[in-house]
Parts: sequence; structure tokens; C-alpha cells
Amino acid sequence: MPDPMHGQWPLTAAQLGVWFAASLGPGGSVYNVGERVDIHGPVDPDILEKAHRIVLEEAEALRLSVTEGPDGPVQVLGTSQVSVRRLDFTTQKDPKAAAEAWMASDVQIAFDLAQGPLYAPALLTVGPNFHILCSRYHHVSMDAWSSALITRRTAQVYSDMMADRPDSGIPLPSFRNLLESEGRYRESEEYEADRRYWIKRLRDVPDPVSLSDRPYRSPRKILRKRAVLSARLSDQLRSASAQLGVSWSVLAVAATAAYAGGVTGENVIPVGLPVSGRLSEVERNTPGMTVNVVPLHITVRPELPLRKLAKQVWAQTTRASRHSRYRMEELHRELTWTPEERLPYALVANVMAFDGDIRFGDHPAEVSSLSQRYTDDFSIVFHEGVRDGGIAVYFDANDLMYNQAELDAHVARFLLFLERLTSIGPDQPIRSISLLTADERERVVGRWSSGSVVEVPAATAPALFEARVVEAPDAVAVVSADGGTVFSYGELNARANRLARLLVDRGVGPEQVVALALPRSPELVVAMLAVLKAGAAYLPIDTTYPADRIRFMIEDARPTLVLTHTTAAGLWQDGTPTLLLDDTALQVQLAGLDAADPTDADRTSPLDPAHPVYVIYTSGSTGVPKGVVTHHTGLINLALAQSDQWHIG
Repeated sequence: MPDPMHGQWPLTAAQLGVWFAASLGPGGSVYNVGERVDIHGPVDPDILEKAHRIVLEEAEALRLSVTEGPDGPVQVLGTSQVSVRRLDFTTQKDPKAAAEAWMASDVQIAFDLAQGPLYAPALLTVGPNFHILCSRYHHVSMDAWSSALITRRTAQVYSDMMADRPDSGIPLPSFRNLLESEGRYRESEEYEADRRYWIKRLRDVPDPVSLSDRPYRSPRKILRKRAVLSARLSDQLRSASAQLGVSWSVLAVAATAAYAGGVTGENVIPVGLPVSGRLSEVERNTPGMTVNVVPLHITVRPELPLRKLAKQVWAQTTRASRHSRYRMEELHRELTWTPEERLPYALVANVMAFDGDIRFGDHPAEVSSLSQRYTDDFSIVFHEGVRDGGIAVYFDANDLMYNQAELDAHVARFLLFLERLTSIGPDQPIRSISLLTADERERVVGRWSSGSVVEVPAATAPALFEARVVEAPDAVAVVSADGGTVFSYGELNARANRLARLLVDRGVGPEQVVALALPRSPELVVAMLAVLKAGAAYLPIDTTYPADRIRFMIEDARPTLVLTHTTAAGLWQDGTPTLLLDDTALQVQLAGLDAADPTDADRTSPLDPAHPVYVIYTSGSTGVPKGVVTHHTGLINLALAQSDQWHIG
């Protein structure tokens, strides 16, 4: 470590992460963090300035600037000449609105990392009994935990001065403690154990799950909306968590993951969890940037009881916290993720459960966040400290993936979801929690459901097709694009039956997948029907796709068999059995097979409406493509609804 007597120190790993991100990323004010303290009573500005001076002298992190040295960035300890700006809004027509507008503008002012200071406090007088102490920091020097330390120490020193008594608190420890602690950690066995834990945990991770269907782009700015849980809902959250045997912060993270699962339909939700990384008492009391974001992979299957979801999140957060000092930036390099790759999570759930009982003299104070919080995708932050025991919730979103209307809709929907989640019994499944707002429910079950009701038969797709064949065997079923090939329902059925019997002989049956790598043609329709009649699900593969995409789907879906043509058979070479439908010998074999409808007695096992009917892959525009399974009941429901909507005879 450079000689601290010269006031020049290296950056911690956490600071380096922010410095690199700020240097390479969007820059500007995106990495500003801040806090406001609403003081409900008169304030002596001169005494507050004196208290501020004492805290500023103690908290070296407030006096640091970052510059580039010959071996990389270093931080320089400056003087304590940072005054509290004083602004009086009492003469304004609407003092509170004017103060709010000023703070919104101030938090947008960017810091010069090299020049410093990276701290800008202000005291806003809104009325004789209402003041706001607000502070803007650069994230390279401070995190939310640290700003809470600064606020508590400032309030305590100010209160002692106002009472004309000696300082009753403990001075803030030197920032050098964080540097020395990190140095010891990086040379310890604990560091290597944490490294092994995360490498094992993240070698095979699920894809990030976004609440947006737009492709990922780095944000230009962060959209924000703040909501305050009522005292009743805040108490309900605490009461429900106690009944589940976890902290309310764990239940808040569980609710965030369950909401994402309900919105997206995914069963595993990767969630980024910010943690302080402070494991010793000295670290917990030293201001400075230490926050780390660790990934959780939360299972949110619809049938999962709320109790099991909460216990699962508790177990994951407990394990992650034990290994929270190992930096995710180092893991990023360790696992050779490229800089262009997204983080292993899209959603961030953060809980700031700090001591809310802060007083300036005899007057209560309420703490809330001014931070913009750089957000790669979407984050939900719970902040304890609202008066009367309430909890504030901040929603931050990437402006290139969400618009303000979408953010507002998520806020309204999530708050209702949270209320419903904290109202159900511990053993009720999370699928019982409705995601719909009153307006959405009216649209779904009201206006959208006001048309005719189509009863969905408890049947399979091939059974319904075969019933249609009986009704009109000579009606035209399929016509090729050039009009040269025409199959009636009877002819189409016979061709599909012969191929289905061949598939059954090859061991194809229910709960299996058969890939169809065929051009769009009447033969493709025959193959689809044949797979369904055999009882399996089909996987359509467009032969014009890039070879890597085709190979990925084959390797990921692991079909029992691939039906294809000679021209496409070389697109993959993974050993999957292949049947060439344009092979002459095969055509001769098919011609000799029974053309009657296969029954359950012919299949490898009986076919059920709940069995898979086809597998379709997503575009992969927001990550790795995923195979989505549809069942017979769903397909029939869709077909009947479309027939009714478009009046198909």
C-alpha cells in the first residue's frame, strides 16, 4: 500500500468496479448516490455546520478524489473544506415543491472524479419547522450503508452540541481500515474459499429473466418511481415474515422473485442482491464504498408454497452473505464473460433496513433515498426509515427497455401483488396470488371475455383431427404454395397414419420430442400430424436458420428422432437418429403400412390431453433461446378461440 502519510491510497475492489464502470459507461450523474433527511422541527444552521465539520474530518471517504497514477487509479485524501450549502425556500409560492425541484436538479450534477470533492451537502429550509438535509455523493466513495453512518453520526454530534454536552458518540473509524481489511482478506484462505464457492455456483447459470420483452441496451438514463407502503401493509409484511420464520427483508426479496415469475412465466428467477460485504464491527462502522451484488437463483414454480419459497430465499441469502466479500467483477473475469455480456441477472432486489430512529436535537427525522442507482434492467429497492414505521419502495428501470407507463404499471401491479402475498397462508401456493390490478381484471374477465364462450373438449389434437376426417373425408385439407399438390382430409390422414405407425415402431411415443427439419410443404403437415398421432410432441426447425442455431436446438431439446430431407441432414452431427423422408426405400416401406388411425393400443403408452404437443423456441433476443412446451389442451383452446374469433367454417 502507498504511504498513507502522502495521502495517496489504492482503490478497494468495490471502488475499482465503480471507477471502471463510470469510466467506460454512460458517465455523467448515473453513479451519483444521495440521501435526504427530513427534519421536523427548527434547525440551527451554524451548529449543524460545526457538527458537519467534525464528521467530515473523521470520515475520510468524504474527502477522497480519484486520479490515474502510473499503475492505475489511486485515491487522494483532500482537505475537509466542504461546506453545507444553505438554501431558503420559505419565500417561494410552494416552498416544498421548490425544494423538491432543486433536489431533483442537484442530484443530476456530475462530479469530477479527479478534482473532487465527491460529496456535496446542503441544508434546505422549507419552513420554520421543516428542514431537509440532503447529501449527494459519488458511488466510488460512498454506498447506502455509509451514508446512513454519516447521517447517524451527524445527528448525534449535532444533538450533543445543541444540548451543550460532550460528544457522547464514537468517532468514525479511518477509511484505511477498509483498505487494510481487504488486503488481509485477499491473502487469506477465506478469499480462496469464497472464490471456489462462486465459481461452482455460477458455472452453469440460468439466463437472466427480464420484465421487458425488448432486447437489452445500456441505459441512457434511469427511470424512477417511489411508493410508500402504508403503515398497515408495512406491518402486514413484517407480520407475515414472522409467521414464516424469516426477516421481512427476506420476504421482500421472495416477493420480488415471485412477481417476476408470475409476469414472465419462468420457474427460476436470477436476482441480484446488493450486500454490504462488511463482516467485522470495524468494517460496519467505517464509511466507504464496499457494496457487492451477489446473484441468487430463486425457484418460483407456481405450485411452491409460500413457506418453502421464503425458506429457500433465506437459505440462499444466508449462504451468499457468508461469501459476499468476493467481488463479482473478479468472478466476471474468472468465468471469462466478455464485457459485452450482460450480468447473470436482470432483476435487482435491494433492502435497506437501517435504524430509522434518528433525531436532530429533540426533533424527529425521516431518511429517504435520493440515489439514481445505475440499473442495468430493473430494480426494486425497499427502504426502511419512513415515519410511523412505514417502508418506502423505489422502482428503477432502464429507459431503453421500459417507458414511464410500463414502469407505472409494474409499480401498481407489484404493490397489489405484495399485499396479496402477505395475506395468504404460509402453505398456500404462490400461483394463488393474482397479478392483475382491478383495471386489468376488468379487461380480462370483463371486456375481453364478453364474447361467446367456446367449450374446450377434453380430447387430444389427433382425435379432433380424425373426427373432422370422418365428417368430410373428401374436403380439401392442404394445398401446396404452387398449387401442384392437393391433399384431402382423407388422404392427409392416411399418409400421417402410415408415418405414425413407422414412428411408433421406432419407439416414438408420449412425452418424447421429434424434430421436424423440413421445408414448408404438404409433407411437413403430414409429418406434424404423424408425430402427434404417435403421441409425441414435434419441434419445428427452420432449415434456413444458421447452423449454430439449429445445432443448439437439437442439443438442447434432445429429440428422440429428427425427420428431415437429404438436403438438410448435414446441419447437425450430434448422433441423434435421423429419418430421411425423401428416401425412396422409406417411401416404399410407408406404402405397405396400415393407413388406419392408430389407437392407444398401438402406441407405446396411452395419449393424454396433458401430454406435450409441440416445443417452440423463443427468439433469444434477450438471452439464450428457451424451449417452450405446449400441451394438447392449450393447442386445442387456441385453435377453437381463433376459429371463433375469425369465423372460420
